[in-house]
Amino acid sequence: MAGDGFAQAGMLQPPQIIRFISSKRLTQADREPDPDLQMFVCECLDGPDAPALRKQSAAAHHTYQGSIIDRYVAHGPLRSDDGETLLGSLFIIEIADRAAAEALVGNEPMTKAGVFSEINIFRWRYGKALA
Repeated sequence: MAGDGFAQAGMLQPPQIIRFISSKRLTQADREPDPDLQMFVCECLDGPDAPALRKQSAAAHHTYQGSIIDRYVAHGPLRSDDGETLLGSLFIIEIADRAAAEALVGNEPMTKAGVFSEINIFRWRYGKALA
C-alpha cells in the first residue's frame, strides 16, 4: 500500500489489514457485474458481546443469507492474523443503491441482535479507475 499513488499523495487513511476468507464458492471473476446495479463493501465489526450474540442469531443469520445469496459478490468472516479469532463480517454486495445496501445490512439478523459495534458501507467498483 505504501507505494500506491493515492497513499503517497496522502489521500488514504493508513491501511488496516484484516484476514478475510470468502464463504462464497464462486469468485468475482466468475460473474460479470450488472451495469444497472452498484456494488458496496459492507464491513461489520464485532462488539464486545459478539460471541454470545452470534450464537443466538446464527440460525436466523443463515436463513437470511440464503434468501439474499444472489446479492453477494463475496461474503465471509473477518479474522485475526492467527485465523482463529472472529473480528466481524464482510459482505461485497451488488444492489440498486446505498439505501438498499443499508437496508440489506440493517435487516441482517446479526445486526438486529447487536453483534456488530461498527458498520461501514463503502461504494465499490470492480476493475474501474477512480478518474
